[in-house]
Amino acid sequence: MRRSVSIGMLASAFALGAAAPHAAQAQPFTQCPAINDDTSCGALITINPGGALTIALDPMQGPYDGSDDALIGVINNSGMTVNSMLLTTPGLNAFGFDGDGLCAYNIVCTWAHPTGYEGPNMSFSNVASDAASGTIVFTNGLANGASTYFSLEDTPAQIVGSHPGGGVTTTPEPATVGLVAVGLGLAGVLRRRARA
Repeated sequence: MRRSVSIGMLASAFALGAAAPHAAQAQPFTQCPAINDDTSCGALITINPGGALTIALDPMQGPYDGSDDALIGVINNSGMTVNSMLLTTPGLNAFGFDGDGLCAYNIVCTWAHPTGYEGPNMSFSNVASDAASGTIVFTNGLANGASTYFSLEDTPAQIVGSHPGGGVTTTPEPATVGLVAVGLGLAGVLRRRARA
């Protein structure tokens, strides 16, 4: 059973140049390893219950390449497995990969990384022709409570300040599916009793 959650524009979740951090996340964002100039994630996307996204900036982490690339962490606090996440960065070239992704630095990427910007358990698809949007696909799904990371072009502050919009595709956790099945079963029993 799959459902899509539309997020739309998230302007209300952001302040210019910095986002309101998710209450449960403190800096540094340890979902990312140290890569080149960064000791942790420059920005952290949190997938919240219902699929709402928040994004926060760690001002102590600039571009990991010293120029224009952001190290982005993702943590799933939605209560469901997330299969993919659409990220839009209007006015930026965030998906305009130019060869200096995280795998070009002091990290051994043992996973598939055709662009060099992929982190573990993820890939990119549906990159727009203007490179301002793309889909982050979590290869085996990103389980509730799990995290991963990846890199994008443009600085962390530019990405956070661009008011990204997007959406997620989720799969309910097995316990949720079980509760729905039990509820439907009880509703059927009650309906049969009412008819009798």
